[in-house]
Amino acid sequence: MTPTPQGFAAGGVKFLALNWSRDLTCAGIVPACASLSVTREMSFFVSPNLRWIFLNRAWVYIPHPHEYLVAPTDGPIPAPFSPGERVPFDPMWDMIRYNFENPWDTSSRNEYNYRLRRVAFLDSDGSLVKTAAWAELQAQVGAKTVSACTSDATTIENMLKLSDMQIVKDAPKR
Repeated sequence: MTPTPQGFAAGGVKFLALNWSRDLTCAGIVPACASLSVTREMSFFVSPNLRWIFLNRAWVYIPHPHEYLVAPTDGPIPAPFSPGERVPFDPMWDMIRYNFENPWDTSSRNEYNYRLRRVAFLDSDGSLVKTAAWAELQAQVGAKTVSACTSDATTIENMLKLSDMQIVKDAPKR
């Protein structure tokens, strides 16, 4: 178990064998197998301002309602966005995952990031509620994926498309 970083509150433990969904592409299966064989659980901690969650070497940022995202202006640009274009993002439901070269120095080089999107949830009555991101997810499902994971460009292209076949693992009912 990872010790709680100074100033942070202990959040809990995420067991990687439970509560996940993986796409049946190279971009989904390879990380799933690697994470289950190397790291079986992830301790997480919450920052004092409740805007950052630390997960093993990764950060999750919880945005303020007035914040928004734009596509990068250099490097790989995720299709279908143009450099600097505003990216669909709902600070009520979406978060941002970051990996920094030095995990405790957020000014160090950003190695990896993506949007975490809440597409649906169960309300207090147990009914399924779909967020605005649901339509975007539906558009991605069934899109033809590139067959190989051979380059950064191919990996990015595959991440924008989701197979209509998913592997889902829920936690057992209490």
